[in-house]
Amino acid sequence: GKFSIARSFRVCRMKNPLTTSQLRLISEIPVILLGLFFIIGNYVLFYFLNKNMTEKKNSGAISKDDAKFYGMIIGGCNGVSISVLNQIYQAVVNAIISWENHRYESTLKGSLIPIIFLFNFCMHYINLFFYAFYLQDFLVLRSNFISLFITRAVSNLSITYGLPLFLYWFKKKMLRKKLEQKWKSRKNAFLRRNAISD
Repeated sequence: GKFSIARSFRVCRMKNPLTTSQLRLISEIPVILLGLFFIIGNYVLFYFLNKNMTEKKNSGAISKDDAKFYGMIIGGCNGVSISVLNQIYQAVVNAIISWENHRYESTLKGSLIPIIFLFNFCMHYINLFFYAFYLQDFLVLRSNFISLFITRAVSNLSITYGLPLFLYWFKKKMLRKKLEQKWKSRKNAFLRRNAISD
């Protein structure tokens, strides 16, 4: 009939008249375009920031030590933006790929893994390949690599351990506040009842 059971999600939903390959074609084109937009936008932004810093260093507007420092800051911002865009892209891809109505979880993962792998690979290493092989600017390459490595490690640790810990403390604080308010209201109600009865 009209209904099918999606085994990968254990839910029952209406059958889609389109085949899985047609749904993949429809859904993966926007996913790939979004990934290209993120990759090219991130690359162009940080390329021009590095180019501006290199021009200022060559003209003497900033010293060589300041240029190294600014290069580290630019690379750190690049690492943070990569982490943020990676989380956004994974959320979008998971939502869209689940719409493809895969019959088994293995085909769902088979569709999901190559897209996320290619996005992560291009996002993380396109700047490094460009500076190493095209521009051959090894000072900028070194500062970008070091800062990218450090910020990726810090952001992964903060997302994996820091964010859940912060959410736990926040929920604990909110729960404590609610309990204190409830306790105060019950205490005041008890005192009012006792004051009326006396």
